[in-house]
Amino acid sequence: MDGKDHVHVGWDGVRVVESKENDSKTIEIDGDGDVTIDGKRMDRFPFEAVLWPLCIIAFLIMGFVFRLWHPGWMLFVGATLLTILYNTWVDGRREGKLLGAIEGCAWVLIVGGYLYAGFAHNLWHPGWLVFPVAGLLEGILHSVLSYYKGGRGGNED
Repeated sequence: MDGKDHVHVGWDGVRVVESKENDSKTIEIDGDGDVTIDGKRMDRFPFEAVLWPLCIIAFLIMGFVFRLWHPGWMLFVGATLLTILYNTWVDGRREGKLLGAIEGCAWVLIVGGYLYAGFAHNLWHPGWLVFPVAGLLEGILHSVLSYYKGGRGGNED
């Protein structure tokens, strides 16, 4: 709390109220990442608008201060994966397709893990096995969920 300005952070989201002499602005971010400014709903929290400038700043600091230009570029790979994870999760939750959101996030993590194992430890050859194994597990999961939902092998979400 700072005068009439205050911030509330809770399990249900974040609420920021900024008051000036004849003007007051309220920004709310709920648990799903939806943003409301003065009662007007925005698309979602601008995750990318915050992440990418921070990524660029961190890359420049790593390069100029610590001379870590080569490993520093991996920040951009990580930021790309985080952006995809965030968008997949928020869109899946917003559309009520939790299983689809979890699957999308899982595949992003699988690809990220494969790239990490390949670049950092040169494990390209055995690493490719994660893709058929993950596909097999995804098929089994869909079959089991379809069975319990009463479907007959259809692709239900």
